[in-house]
Amino acid sequence: MFRGRYDHTLDPKGRFNLPAKYREILAEKYNDQLYLVSLADGQNLRIYPLKEWEEVEAKIAQLPSMDQHIDSFMLQVSYYSCECTLDKAGRVLIPQTLRDHVGLTRDITLIGKLKFIEVWDKNKLISKLEETKHHTEEFRSYLAGIGI
Repeated sequence: MFRGRYDHTLDPKGRFNLPAKYREILAEKYNDQLYLVSLADGQNLRIYPLKEWEEVEAKIAQLPSMDQHIDSFMLQVSYYSCECTLDKAGRVLIPQTLRDHVGLTRDITLIGKLKFIEVWDKNKLISKLEETKHHTEEFRSYLAGIGI
């Protein structure tokens, strides 16, 4: 499972070093094939081990393809995504299209979300955290309601 927060810097080509802990998880449970995708909100990227993304695709394949919401989701996901492989130095290359879409600048933060990793522009993430801290009581109630 991917856990924790890591701050990194994109190089001029849009690459960053995946943390050693995340590389270990990939080596033990998966392989070096990844799927990068930006979902509908466009606030961040998700990096899935390709095997985990294929499970998401299997669920989507069971849904009605003519459904307007599913079609819209698939359009977004297909356009703002790519497969990639870790290079020999353990780096991930984020294509320019994806960097532009989610507004990634030089400083990024990786957040482990168990089955995938989120990639945020550091300043955007700080703003998002500030925005959501005002919802603390509602958030606590929700977590209590689901037993966490």
